[in-house]
Amino acid sequence: MKGEYALLQKNYPQAESDFSKALSLAPYSPTILQSLVDLKLYQGEYVDAIKYLQKIIELDPENKEPGLQLLQLYIQEEKFDEAHELLDILLDYHAGDIELLYARSNIQYLKQDWSNLLKTYHLIYLADPDNTEILIKIYEIGLATDRESIVLEILQAIYIKNQTILVLELLVELLTVMNNYSEAIIYIQKLMEIDEHTYERTINMGELYLLNKEFDNVITTLEPMYKSENHSLKVLRLLLIAYSTIGNIVEQINISQILTKEYPELSIGYEALSLAYRDAGEDVNAINILNKALDKFPNEATFPYTLANIYYQSKNYIQAEKYFMIALDVDPQMFSILHTLAIMYEEMEDTMRSDSLFKHIIIQNKNNAIGLNDYAYIISERNNSSMYELNYALELAEMAIAIEPKNAAFLDTIGWIYYKMGTYKKAQEYLEKSLKINEDNPVILEHMGDIYHKLDASSQALLLYEQALKQDANNKLIQKKINNLNAK
Repeated sequence: MKGEYALLQKNYPQAESDFSKALSLAPYSPTILQSLVDLKLYQGEYVDAIKYLQKIIELDPENKEPGLQLLQLYIQEEKFDEAHELLDILLDYHAGDIELLYARSNIQYLKQDWSNLLKTYHLIYLADPDNTEILIKIYEIGLATDRESIVLEILQAIYIKNQTILVLELLVELLTVMNNYSEAIIYIQKLMEIDEHTYERTINMGELYLLNKEFDNVITTLEPMYKSENHSLKVLRLLLIAYSTIGNIVEQINISQILTKEYPELSIGYEALSLAYRDAGEDVNAINILNKALDKFPNEATFPYTLANIYYQSKNYIQAEKYFMIALDVDPQMFSILHTLAIMYEEMEDTMRSDSLFKHIIIQNKNNAIGLNDYAYIISERNNSSMYELNYALELAEMAIAIEPKNAAFLDTIGWIYYKMGTYKKAQEYLEKSLKINEDNPVILEHMGDIYHKLDASSQALLLYEQALKQDANNKLIQKKINNLNAK
């Protein structure tokens, strides 16, 4: 009592003297030890407070309150290993105690021990199954720390005993993130059995079937909604992709027309309809719909670019150039437009404009490996390219291969430039590297055959030409080369 009175009077030296005398008479008294703990805490002497609390725990390891007090001091002093060890002892006596489990989770969070943190949260949920907040934490922390497999294991264990809508929803979301669409479909089917929100679930199932490349099931799932005049944007989009993938052009056209009528403010219907018409070989209808879209969406480069490609493929270069220019007005830096236009100028034998545009592309982006390679190859294919120009092409091709060293097409370009320079052994070296990466490309095979022909290895050249013809059966030039070799 003297010690307590001195403590109340804030006479700490006297209080410590009195408590110490009492402890010498009763060294195993938890009450006196606790009084010394309180005194040391008042004085800010945490190391001594820890020492007395450790003695209390030794005497009574089941005593939770001093255990929690010691735990807080360990955390405060950043003694996380000791804190973790203490918690293990306390949880042996108080298994499933939520307060202790939360304390453990706090330490694990501070140590960024994510795997064990998730397992502790699982124990907290098992102790309090109504705690949906902890379920969300398990899911969010697991995804944020790339511990999806642990979260999946936890959620599947919970589902065995607690088949709630939230658990099923989290399983579907998690499996979708993990690209395990087949299993996600199984859980969403179970979800539909117990949940009234079948409309949203049906669309979600259609999305999962699409991700799992089960296109017929997408149609089977969503077509009844579509046929019942449910023309929601999600349903139409999913069906459009499914029909497009399986090549059902009639339904592609039908859905695209519905999109243009019911969602006229969106460009997707016009894009899809023009594509469907092109797939059906109806270029006139495609051009008509694209012109309507061009008027309606003047700030989208897709429509003039598609028109340009249609005219380009039909060799109507004047109209193609017109629409390429319109597309460039909308998006001056769109690489695909500039690139295609440059190639078209080359086909038109307008090498001056082709050179100018390719050089512009390269200046704008020196790391554009495709632009570098394609321009180099075009120079090598010109009949009148000088040795100076071929050396320039080689520089471009080497810049491209430095960016993508394992690109078979880029290696082929370098080999072909050496071939055009008459350096056949060097050409052979690069073509062999290219073929190791892509052994079935007919262009690479033909080039290798041409090199062997120059090296007087006719039988090897013939073998390569025949391999190339298997990949490109209608190539008359390769057939002619085979005929010439056989005639010798």
